[in-house]
Amino acid sequence: MALKITVSRPEVWVSSAVLHCEGALDHGNYRALVELALDEIDKGAADLTVDLSEVTSINLAGVVGVYLIGLLLEEDPLFSASFKLERDWRAIDGWDVLHQYCAAVNQEKVFSHIQLLVPNQQLMDQITSIGLNRLMQVLPKFGGLDEMAKFL
Repeated sequence: MALKITVSRPEVWVSSAVLHCEGALDHGNYRALVELALDEIDKGAADLTVDLSEVTSINLAGVVGVYLIGLLLEEDPLFSASFKLERDWRAIDGWDVLHQYCAAVNQEKVFSHIQLLVPNQQLMDQITSIGLNRLMQVLPKFGGLDEMAKFL
């Protein structure tokens, strides 16, 4: 199944957007997610929520995509102004980004402008095992308030 991404903008938070994903987030489509995030940043979004409620699976490329969005929001020097303008993916070395991701997890770097909504314990376990929860806020979209409170 191809990844379907839709955007909503909460009226309460003018400078935020929610990227709703449906399908598998993988090497074939992570760039589309990053491109859509760039579009929202260009429109003024300073904070993004990636809603994984309908994501069936996420592989390493999907993790890199979410990580890249975090870097974009934090205005990391990995992204030159020309990349943001021209969106030249040849300027991004996937292996370098993966190594940077691993280093960021080990250093417990925290991104303050991105959060993930996770639909079930299985995907939460995946995200926890690869360390995304150490870099950004990950909220369960399952269970009650007690379940959510564990992650705040």
